[in-house]
Order: sequence, then structure tokens, then C-alpha cells
Amino acid sequence: MEDKKAANENPYPHKFHVDLSIKDYIAKYTNETQDGQQLEGVTVSIAGRIMIKRSSGSKLHFYDIQGQGLKVQAISDLGSWQGEDDGFHAKNAETKRGDIVGIVGVPGKSKRGELSIFVKDMLVLSPCLHMPP
Repeated sequence: MEDKKAANENPYPHKFHVDLSIKDYIAKYTNETQDGQQLEGVTVSIAGRIMIKRSSGSKLHFYDIQGQGLKVQAISDLGSWQGEDDGFHAKNAETKRGDIVGIVGVPGKSKRGELSIFVKDMLVLSPCLHMPP
């Protein structure tokens, strides 16, 4: 928080446009793709709380995003990220469990068949100051 304030950045962004709630996202895209496939040309934005953060190397991160009692997986990999490599590493280092984030990405399923959103951009809307139990 202090680093963002020192860099003259707002730690609490004022607005983030959400296309679908997590409940609507799950209902709309559950049967739209096959395992390991993404919907090309479709970009959606969702928001929720990070409940689990897992990393598989420095170029692949998995997040469980929860909202309305439901969860969807967000896959953040360097290949699908929009922008610079430094921004990818900075955003993934900045996020932690408990943060509320806004995600812009492509709907799809992981290779194991789990409904996911492949992250193009991510914004921390509200940082978690005290870790949830």
C-alpha cells in the first residue's frame, strides 16, 4: 500500500467494469468449450476474492476466484498476458490471498477440464490487509 502511495498510484481504484458475475460466468461458459480450449475472440471481465494462489514456475500462476459462494479458476500465464513481461511479474507478485481483484480474460477450460478464465489483465481492487484464516 505504501509503495503504491509513494508511486502516486491509487491503491483503491474507483471503478472496474464487470461483464458477468461469477455465477453468470459459470452458467454461460460451462458447456461452451472442450478441455484445454479457449474461446477465441471473446473477452469478459469478472471480479472476486482470491481464495487460493498457486504458482507453477515464474510464468504460470493459478488463482481460485470466489464470489457469490461460487468459484472459478483464473490462469495467468505469460503467453496470454497483454502488455510487458515486467507488468506480468509485478501484478502476480503484488496479488495475494484475500485480495479482491478484477480480471479481464478469455473464457476456456484447463487441460484437466476445469472452467477457467485465461487472464489478459488483472487489477487489484482492494488489497487484503489481514490474511484470512
